[in-house]
Amino acid sequence: MHKKLREDLSLQPSHSTPSLPSLNTTPSPAAPIPSRLLSPTSATRGSRLFEYEDIIQRKTSPQPHYKLTDILARESDATVSSITPLTEYKGYGTYILVSLIHLVWLAWTLTPKTWLNAAGIYYYPSRWWSLSISSLVLMAMLYTYVALQLWNIEIETIQMDALNAIVDEDAVIEPDVNKYGWRDTNGVYDLRIGEVNRVLYGE
Repeated sequence: MHKKLREDLSLQPSHSTPSLPSLNTTPSPAAPIPSRLLSPTSATRGSRLFEYEDIIQRKTSPQPHYKLTDILARESDATVSSITPLTEYKGYGTYILVSLIHLVWLAWTLTPKTWLNAAGIYYYPSRWWSLSISSLVLMAMLYTYVALQLWNIEIETIQMDALNAIVDEDAVIEPDVNKYGWRDTNGVYDLRIGEVNRVLYGE
């Protein structure tokens, strides 16, 4: 049954990049997805969920050694695009700027006064600021970590008796958990609290 289902489904080309010319195959439209592959949540919303193992390449490819992961990687925007994004230039510039500031900071803090005077540098901020600013930044980081932990625990964490602690509108629940009892799933599913109690505490 799984083999027939896999043969009915075909790999669809990316909408953002052209199809691979090296495959020499024209993708055919995907067959309707059986209702058993649709979760109750997705069926109500009108969206389709595909299992990773069901979206496979057809055997008509002249290069059968290709895998699905190879095809998806070659069609991805990160691989196809040869234009360096502007964020990389900004990141590199920021890295150089921060490195220079760090070197100046170390030179200001650790260089002996006689060396600075020999280099013709007589006016510079008091080194007391190097110690005070560093201590202030470190303590601010420590208090920030503690404050974030307290905020997440006391404010962001819902109450134990809240219904959202069990299920919410974004839950993806697998109707038949027993078929995954001895093998891995291809997706991430939410388990009902009843199923968890049955597995952990059931006889």
